[in-house]
Amino acid sequence: MYFDQELKKELGTSLYIGVPGFTDAFFGAVPNLQSTSQAVFEACQKGRDPLFKKQAGGWQGWPRDAKEDNVLDWFQAIIRRFLKLAKSSSPQKRILRQPNTPLANSVSRRKLDIGFVRNPRTLGRSQFDWSQILIPGELKSNPTEDTHQSTWLDLARYAREVFKAQDSRRFVQGFTLCGSPMRLWEFDRLGGVASSAFDINQDGLSFVSAVLGYLWMTDEQLGFDPTITSQDGKRYITITKGGQTERLVIVNVIKPYYSIIGRGTICWKACREGDESKTLVVKDSWQYPERDEEGQYLLEASKSGVVNVARYYHHETVCVGGQDDTMVDNVRKGLDIGGAENAYKVIARMRTEEERKKKKDDDLVRSMTQLKIQKARTSTTNASLSSLRMPAIAPTTPQNTDSPTRDRIHRRVILQDCGRPLYRANSRVALLAALEGAITGMWMWYSGASSAITWR
Repeated sequence: MYFDQELKKELGTSLYIGVPGFTDAFFGAVPNLQSTSQAVFEACQKGRDPLFKKQAGGWQGWPRDAKEDNVLDWFQAIIRRFLKLAKSSSPQKRILRQPNTPLANSVSRRKLDIGFVRNPRTLGRSQFDWSQILIPGELKSNPTEDTHQSTWLDLARYAREVFKAQDSRRFVQGFTLCGSPMRLWEFDRLGGVASSAFDINQDGLSFVSAVLGYLWMTDEQLGFDPTITSQDGKRYITITKGGQTERLVIVNVIKPYYSIIGRGTICWKACREGDESKTLVVKDSWQYPERDEEGQYLLEASKSGVVNVARYYHHETVCVGGQDDTMVDNVRKGLDIGGAENAYKVIARMRTEEERKKKKDDDLVRSMTQLKIQKARTSTTNASLSSLRMPAIAPTTPQNTDSPTRDRIHRRVILQDCGRPLYRANSRVALLAALEGAITGMWMWYSGASSAITWR
């Protein structure tokens, strides 16, 4: 309960549904997806016993009750048919169905209805945890739950777990399937955006395209940072320093980030490739573009000889796809949320409609009671009939739902010193000495002093 309340506060009014151009932005770069999906869908409609027949209700074998286990069985079977028709016998991903067993390394023993993971034949494992979840999904049996807050929050919980477990994730894609209506989602450091809902039994082509798109997406299209790679059991960060490409070996994660929205600060302990004796600290974060660059300040402090401040090594704006990695233009491909609906406005509108319906029902009951008592009086009857008119109800729209979404830019700072937490100080004297040193360094930094201060 407490986790749900915190997640609601975190997401605030930063969820948008029905975003125009969503599928083009996140699926458009998958090679040959459109043509292959069209060919597969056409093949699904051929033969004496077609896999898809709109007049007969849509997809063959679709469980009309949309019970979770039945949908999971059907989903796995339909994917195999799609891959066979697409002549793709060795997919790099597959469906994971584990609705009754919490995934390992979960913050609160979180269960996942359905999701896409790497194929265990290519991964070399059969057990999964949140670090292997590529695309989480949420299943509901009731179509009306597509626009329920609980559905969105369930998927957001999964996205939060993925961000926590996968330190190189820039964004997370996901989907909801409520009965036969499906909606595609993307979560990032600005919040969440989603496509318009489509009924998979009415719009079969969109369903085929979504499934094949998820199966064929590259790691970068799934939201992984392409400047962080793995090779021979090691992980590397590629930077450009002094015009030259340089690789850093990641030793471990110092500080993960536990939320969806915000800076998404991740810190790694690293070293230069080929020089493991030199410890570095790499800090990635998503900053507001108008903020001054932390790396530039550290560079100036280093040039000024400031003491007791971590020594500068390098800083840069991370580039992905040949351009600065920003949320609005790079991650979201310039999607205009102005043409979408704020999710919490939808919730408010639904509540208002429920209140109107309840008010109308109450008025009807009250009016019928009055009619029974006063049916002999024509004038009184007319007056009581007027009470059937529905009074105006002021909408209960949350505040600030139309506030403009700020952008964020992906910045990287690398330092030459790796300290340890203050709470691990050996004694109170050591703790106070560390604090004094930090204050001295900060004073020199802000005062612009160029001469070293004698350390006591």
